[in-house]
Amino acid sequence: MYFSKTQILAILAFTGAVAASPVASVKKVNHSGTRVVRLQTHTEEDIAVIKSLVDNLYLDTWTHGYNVNSHVDVAIPPSAQSEFDRISKKAGLNIEVMHEDLGASIEAESPVTVSQASSSRLALQAANAPDPNWFTAYHAYGYHQTYLYNLATSYPNNAEIVVAGQSTEGREIVGIHIWGKQKGKTAIVLHSNVHAREWITSKVTEYFATKLLQAGTVSNATAAISSMLDSYDYFIFPVVNPDGFVYSQTTDRMWRKNRLRLSSNSCIGTDVNRNWDYKWSSSGGASTNPCAQDFKGLGAGDTAEYKGLSGFLKDLVNTVGVKLFIDYHSYSQLILSPWGYTCNTPAPDEAEHLRVMKIWEAGMRRRYKTSFTYGPSCTTIYPTTGDSTDYTYGALNIIHSYSVELRDTGRYGFVLPANQIIPSGEEAFDGFQDLVHAL
Repeated sequence: MYFSKTQILAILAFTGAVAASPVASVKKVNHSGTRVVRLQTHTEEDIAVIKSLVDNLYLDTWTHGYNVNSHVDVAIPPSAQSEFDRISKKAGLNIEVMHEDLGASIEAESPVTVSQASSSRLALQAANAPDPNWFTAYHAYGYHQTYLYNLATSYPNNAEIVVAGQSTEGREIVGIHIWGKQKGKTAIVLHSNVHAREWITSKVTEYFATKLLQAGTVSNATAAISSMLDSYDYFIFPVVNPDGFVYSQTTDRMWRKNRLRLSSNSCIGTDVNRNWDYKWSSSGGASTNPCAQDFKGLGAGDTAEYKGLSGFLKDLVNTVGVKLFIDYHSYSQLILSPWGYTCNTPAPDEAEHLRVMKIWEAGMRRRYKTSFTYGPSCTTIYPTTGDSTDYTYGALNIIHSYSVELRDTGRYGFVLPANQIIPSGEEAFDGFQDLVHAL
């Protein structure tokens, strides 16, 4: 769905109103004193102890899956620390502290306070050139919408705002469509921030959009980026889980899921990236517990976000075609291809996936020497079912379907300092250029 300037102004006004009303009276979750640690899983016995700690102390896991010779990152609130310390010491677990005080790390995350995403003054401001300081701090949801709108109106001959349906709470899932000399070419589609707490991801995909327009459509455009724009159209959706993103900014910085309320349970939210309608019913790759961070939903594709995003993708596949789909996440520094749902059956195009991922990773590593592990999702990390890339590859036949885990590998995790936004964007865009040219 494509929108005019007048329509987008109305959307932004509505977005601000929705963002303000449901969360303004909710008490903000306090993470002061919460310790985040990395637990090494050297043996099956280590894994058994860690699972017991997570289940019995109701700990939030920052990683998913339990594999020998790997690790599990967990957040331990003050109320659970004494028991955690007692059991982990007795079991001889190898522990590395990531955040001694998560609350303090959140406060230091950005020099700009992330305020309510409801500023109608901001949302309805006149169209200006994109803020040059945008990538120096994290910002509230309403500011993201305005940034995209200003970006599109600054390049009216090469960009327009698009919408892929609505979220559970009625927010538009807003993206930007970018093209070169003419539009209507085969599409490349990027998603990010499906997991609300992964703030770096929306900044990185917005960096992509900005670079494509600034470096690809002006008189001093680089040949490489101009070639990218002449070859494909780009559809970039920085925040595909707007409800969860708003909630992570106004109420609980560590929120992951959407905000779907189930009448049969007091727990809220479905993991949209376990809800896609492909191999959703396969076991072992998502939780059936509504309180779990990776809750798959009550039925395949039953979230509003899935319906809007999948519908938009299907329309593109049936009209211009889709060459590449990428879903950006954080953290762990990974590039992952299908399959997620099985570790036993290689994807038919695995050799092609590995070919381009090798080129892609080298591009991401070139500038800052930041290395990324790459390979099929299930065998590289752990099984996942109902995820977006299995769906785009298996159901929509988009051969080049990938997910990426951005910085870092665990020093900061989800609470990545704002001074890493630009380096993250630069290295990711370096790799993205090499990937597109390798297709």
